[in-house]
Amino acid sequence: MPIHQLEREAYQRLLVLLDEALDQPEADHARWLETLDDADAPLKPYLARLLAQRDQSGKAARLEAGAAAMVPAEELAESTHQPGAVVAGYQLIRVLGQGGMGVVWLARKSANLPPVALKLAAATHMPRSTGERMAREAAILAALNHPHIARLLESGVSEEGVPFLAMEYVDGLALPAHCDVQGLTIEDRLRLFISVLEAVGAAHAALILHRDIKPANILVNKMGEVKLLDFGIAKLIDESGRAGSTRLTQLAGRVLTPDYASPEQIAGQSLTVASDVYSLGVMLFELVTGDRPYRLKRGTAAELEEAILTADTNRPSNSVRAAFAERYGATTSVLKRKLAGDLDTIILKALKKSPGERYHSVLDFRDDLDRHLRGLPVRARPDSFGYAASRFVRRNRFAVSAASAVALALLFGLIAALWQARIAAEEAARANAIKQFLTGLLERNSRLQTNAAAARSKTVREVLIESSEKINTAFSNDKLLREELSRTIGNLLVDVEEAKRGASLLEEAVRLMEAREATRLDLYFETLVALINAYRVGGRGSDALATREKALIAMNARGDKTSLTRAMVLGASLHHFAKDHDREMMLLEEALDIYRNHHADHPGHATTAFALANALRVRGYWKSATPLFAEAVSVFEKTGSKDVMLLAQAHFWRGYGESQMGRPAQALPHMERGIALAEQNSGAASQAVIFLRSLHARTLHRAGRRADAHAEFARLRGPAESRKQSPNDFNLALYQGEAHVAEGEPDKAIAVLSEYGNSLATHGNQFFPNAVSWVTTLALAHALRGDFVASDRTLAKMKEVTALYSADAPTLAAYRFDVSGIHLLRGETEAAVKVWHYGLFTGDVPFKVFFESGAQVWLRLAEAKLVEAGRAGGRSAELNAEALQYSDRGIAFISKFASLDAMPYLSAYAYTVHGRALKANGKVDDGNALLGRAIALMREHHAPGSVWLRQAEKALAR
Repeated sequence: MPIHQLEREAYQRLLVLLDEALDQPEADHARWLETLDDADAPLKPYLARLLAQRDQSGKAARLEAGAAAMVPAEELAESTHQPGAVVAGYQLIRVLGQGGMGVVWLARKSANLPPVALKLAAATHMPRSTGERMAREAAILAALNHPHIARLLESGVSEEGVPFLAMEYVDGLALPAHCDVQGLTIEDRLRLFISVLEAVGAAHAALILHRDIKPANILVNKMGEVKLLDFGIAKLIDESGRAGSTRLTQLAGRVLTPDYASPEQIAGQSLTVASDVYSLGVMLFELVTGDRPYRLKRGTAAELEEAILTADTNRPSNSVRAAFAERYGATTSVLKRKLAGDLDTIILKALKKSPGERYHSVLDFRDDLDRHLRGLPVRARPDSFGYAASRFVRRNRFAVSAASAVALALLFGLIAALWQARIAAEEAARANAIKQFLTGLLERNSRLQTNAAAARSKTVREVLIESSEKINTAFSNDKLLREELSRTIGNLLVDVEEAKRGASLLEEAVRLMEAREATRLDLYFETLVALINAYRVGGRGSDALATREKALIAMNARGDKTSLTRAMVLGASLHHFAKDHDREMMLLEEALDIYRNHHADHPGHATTAFALANALRVRGYWKSATPLFAEAVSVFEKTGSKDVMLLAQAHFWRGYGESQMGRPAQALPHMERGIALAEQNSGAASQAVIFLRSLHARTLHRAGRRADAHAEFARLRGPAESRKQSPNDFNLALYQGEAHVAEGEPDKAIAVLSEYGNSLATHGNQFFPNAVSWVTTLALAHALRGDFVASDRTLAKMKEVTALYSADAPTLAAYRFDVSGIHLLRGETEAAVKVWHYGLFTGDVPFKVFFESGAQVWLRLAEAKLVEAGRAGGRSAELNAEALQYSDRGIAFISKFASLDAMPYLSAYAYTVHGRALKANGKVDDGNALLGRAIALMREHHAPGSVWLRQAEKALAR
């Protein structure tokens, strides 16, 4: 298939791979191609062609239409083209333009065909990067199909070795010149400019950043149609709207046009779609004023760069020059009035110094211009009463008589003045009320009281609790102030682990907003998000879910699809409370898409990437979760997030994922980095830090560092007489109990776990799915002792767990492994296999990516077949062969992710089962060798009287 016929997604992937290839040394291209995975295999032939060098004769290979070609490493022979010359089958007519990458000619293939714009790379000592950029431009243009983007017709390399692009010829003028020649009104200029925004928006939708928007690259043909040109230094962007940096684009960055460059381009920082928004803002400023945003005294390049980076932007309405007004056919004052207000606001928003303060997309920019043209309130400014009223008069100016319009204007002006006066008085009264309230709280910490020393030791937490109890009485007559303080102090209380009190205040804030019918405001949704978080932290799952649904219904009613508040509502992570986990994933994915495409620099981007990763983590999708944890880390500083605990946990869970995938030793440094950040932020006694440390101890044990793990368990749990019945103590007991079972000490496991037998409902709903693990681990410990009555009694608690999670417990990997082990200990092989087959034949994802479960499923099935073979008589050979097949797969699964001894407890079990299977199939020496290896691991890492060690020794002796 020709390159230009590839699907859009394939084109985008081809561009990504081409960028990666160009960052490799030329000698490594062939090796790099071989590293591509199967998903990219169909693109290898195209990439090979793009990377092909000149043959020994020095002639460049001609590629099919639509393909690009790389330039040979050596310099091309000097060649000068003249009008009338034929290059690549095109007769050159005249030069249309010239730039850093080459010359653009008006050319024609034959008299019967329309002329084209033929871009030829500079032929004299052409650097390799020039040809490479033309190759990328060809690939980029071939991926774009929009009526306002000039089309690519053909690309390749001429017979003399000069790269060329044949593009649609636009016979017209640059946009500003066209507007001036035609004497277009401001409104007509805006309508043309909207076409420009739609073209750039189409490029962004194709994940392409233009990076060189200027009048020369935006032409208007004789039919009055806008055409966007020149993607010579364009850059592929990722789904979040960011452009990475490659060797090629670093070189390309030197040829940008500084007059229209964004501050981040001038500063050499990473670019997003906001950079194109800024360049478009400069163009629109010039289009409606005839001037540039900055007044320069000297006019030097250095002064321009300094102005772009630091100077205040002139208001368009203050920048109209008389000469421009004269060309426009109006007075300066008339033009100023047209620009003042909406257009000033729109243009200045596009020209903000900070990318995060600009329009989040060119389509948002386009929508505001369209709203302005239709007389609707624009979104770039606050929606005040006076402003909305003035929009009403403007929209209805023909329906309202002149006298009525004047009367309405006077009335609205009077109302606005009175409103402002009332606001000023109310603000003064509120400020005084807040002052008295705070003074009343803080004066209790002064020395002017009986017990001053004790009062001064009062913590911020205690002050917040006290303030929460006084808000309603202190501000009983001011509902707005009560609402604001309830929201603020409620949030602070949640931050200091007072979720119940915080939720109560946030509920009051929501109630007050609903009473004043403020349910369409962003602030209302922000308050609901805070309340959802308070419920979540407090374990009130059903309340959190109900509040989230309430927010989504209200948001859908106002037609909200891409706002920041919608992203915040969708990003509320409630997967561990919800019945429909797939829907929770979809909501989080939608939230992350909104952040990436519209609010990439908002702290919620990091928060939502983390939340989705966490949801995937809980379900065992470690392969998908890990890059999202990495995304949360990578965007954390860029978004200005202050949530250090989120960063700490992102580091931690990224590491813990390594452990879950069978690499605990590699996991520990990442986890310890996360713990250090968490302790720095919250203190070593924080419940969040204790939870992370409990998993750290668990990972130490998995890595074979048994003594270190138990020392940390002991330190975290403390002496028995001082222990608290808390969720973290519950988790610590679970992980320590698991460790004792792994070491073959069921009595110790039972002693540790039984402390929490009556508090499962209290603590089990905090950390999904630890309640399931508590039940199955304790049941397995009883079974290892031969007490199957106690084991069954413990398993009966699974009904309680199902109620906690609204989940079918047998679907959980934590349930299947331990329960299948209990069935095997009882000789119930059919039941054991049935438990595992639930996962095998329903395509349960944890079996594919969750390391321990993925390995254990095959080992348990092998063990079941060995037990069946021992009592099958004539079918024993067949069953033993199946057992060996399953144990082979278990060993292969472990080897795929980690070295065989990376997790000594799992590896010892794998060697035991595989050794038994080998012996059962007549490979006695091989089997005994593996059993000996298992016994050596167990003697190093297990308790002296380990039941697992006794089983392995018994198998070796047979």
